[in-house]
Amino acid sequence: MDGMPDYFEALYGLNTNDMSDAAGDLDGDTMSNLAEFIAGTDPSDPASYLRIEQNTMPGTATLFFGAAPGKSYTIQFADRLPASPSDWTRLADFVARTTASVETVVDPNWTTNRFYRVATPRVP
Repeated sequence: MDGMPDYFEALYGLNTNDMSDAAGDLDGDTMSNLAEFIAGTDPSDPASYLRIEQNTMPGTATLFFGAAPGKSYTIQFADRLPASPSDWTRLADFVARTTASVETVVDPNWTTNRFYRVATPRVP
């Protein structure tokens, strides 16, 4: 088992009997096919990947990301890289919705050295 269901592999022309295709990158966007499945993005579209966009003003960042239906998310931040697992701090959680949406969160303590990441499913 490569972590991707057969229906997903068949839908995108992957081989249901080849476990190595989970590590492949069908669309060349640097997200593996397995990561695309987990994120709910399209592994055949290089413009479809899980990413955070931000607008900043002094001391404040507004973050946006595309949420896939049925997926929950956590936005985390760290104030330096590389960051160990304990360096990441929860900024916000998002519950799963039935339709795709653009989620927004404001970080009122943004600094130029702050880094963000989005995790799915939501981090407990």
